[in-house]
Amino acid sequence: MLPALEAGKLVIIDRFIDSSVAYQGFGRGLDVADIEWLNQFATDGLKPDLTLYFDLDVEEGLARIAKNKNREVNRLDFRGTGNASTSPSGLPL
Repeated sequence: MLPALEAGKLVIIDRFIDSSVAYQGFGRGLDVADIEWLNQFATDGLKPDLTLYFDLDVEEGLARIAKNKNREVNRLDFRGTGNASTSPSGLPL
């Protein structure tokens, strides 16, 4: 990512420091200040110029995951749904 940014290119990524704060801090209840410190350390202060947030219904999101057979199943996708131990197909994670 850094070489592309240094070359003046546009870089689009699906997750970065904002998602760390959302998933780890607010989603898992970890200390947000600690997560922000770790992000600062890990990225040497690099921050996005723009963050887009898409608010999608949980059931719709899980249905999209289930439709995409090539997508890696991630146990964090199911946290907070009451079914964090199984995938949309019912397979254990």
